[in-house]
Amino acid sequence: QVTAGYDSFGRSIAYKEVSRTLSVDAAGNTIYKEGPNGEQLVGDDGKPIPVLDLTVTTNRVKTDYNSTGQIKAYRNESSSQENPGIIDVTERNNIQYDDIQRAVGYDEINTRQDIATAGSDFKIVITTKRSAITYDNFGSMAGYHQAQYSTASAGLATQEDWSADAYSSAGQLVQYHIRTTETGIDSANNLNINKVTDVSRIDTRYNISGAADYYHQQQTITSGIDSRTISEKWDAGR
Repeated sequence: QVTAGYDSFGRSIAYKEVSRTLSVDAAGNTIYKEGPNGEQLVGDDGKPIPVLDLTVTTNRVKTDYNSTGQIKAYRNESSSQENPGIIDVTERNNIQYDDIQRAVGYDEINTRQDIATAGSDFKIVITTKRSAITYDNFGSMAGYHQAQYSTASAGLATQEDWSADAYSSAGQLVQYHIRTTETGIDSANNLNINKVTDVSRIDTRYNISGAADYYHQQQTITSGIDSRTISEKWDAGR
């Protein structure tokens, strides 16, 4: 469900979008909660209860365009039924493009705060600068670099390098690699951090609805304390 507002050039500058996410199986059928004996659970209205049923409302309250008609900045405000007292605000600025109008970098501020006190009781701000976004010959994202800082762990800097290794014939990402480097002081836990995490997504499979329902990945964590490798497989059907 979407409602929108436009400027004098007919460009969208504001909208409200309500989206609902349900858990589904490989065939696209909704997965419902079950009791200890496999019986299907129902709500007060007598209808089956989905394992996941999340409604998110997003309000685009500002959109700015550059001289060539590309979006250069926007602000979104989102809330969900899962956290009714919390609002998430995303402000993306300084969006940069290449010669064929693909985004190659931007600055972003994500703020999560309580609604009742407008952030006085609870507020986390994450600042991200993404750069060096590249694309393959088919227009799919091939890689990027980003730096990130959070008020939840002031003094700790996170650098991330992401690269796509393979896409399916349908354009779905099936293999990728992420290297995350964390350095500095984790003030929340009073720790000096110097850690590198490498995640290699070896395989990803999708259901008929296009949602991932299986993956296999390997994660290697290296720090001054220890080094360990974790292999993980996830299957939505299990």
